[in-house]
Formats: sequence, structure tokens, C-alpha cells
Amino acid sequence: MKSIFILIVFILILVILYLSFYQKRKKKTPLRKTPKEIFKEKERRKKLILEKMKGMEEFSFSQVQYILGFSEFDLKRYLEELKDEGKIEEIRKGNYRII
Repeated sequence: MKSIFILIVFILILVILYLSFYQKRKKKTPLRKTPKEIFKEKERRKKLILEKMKGMEEFSFSQVQYILGFSEFDLKRYLEELKDEGKIEEIRKGNYRII
């Protein structure tokens, strides 16, 4: 009788531990961003480039990188997309202006 009671208590403790671990694991947010979040962030950064460079007659790649602190890879992609959208044009290699 005593051993059955101990076994039941042990099983209850295991169930409680399992459920508490499962609940914590279930609430974790994913480390990766969703495609929608990535798109919003990219659009926000492209808009930021246009806002910061608005008053300048022309600007260089290195100026944008210094002011905004974007990685070289990301900045190349953003500037290329802005060119494709017709919002900026490349005057010389690495120098742009807002249209």
C-alpha cells in the first residue's frame, strides 16, 4: 500500500514537470522572422535610405553605409532594388541621386 502511494506521487510529479516544461517550450517565439516581417523590415530600411539622403544632391555608397550602418551586402541589395523601382539612379559607379 505504501509503495503504491509513493508510485502515484512519483508519477504525479513527473506529469507536473512534463507539463510545466511543455508550456515553457510552447511559449517560445521563433528565432527566425516570417517572410512578411522580413519584407516590412526591408521596406522600412529602403524608406530610411531615401529619407536620410533626400536633401543631398548626390550621395555615395560609402556615405549611406557610414550614416546608416547597414552591411555592405544589405546596402547593395537595397540600392539595387531602389534603382529597379526607379526611385534612385546611379550617376557614376557607387554614386547615386534621388529621382
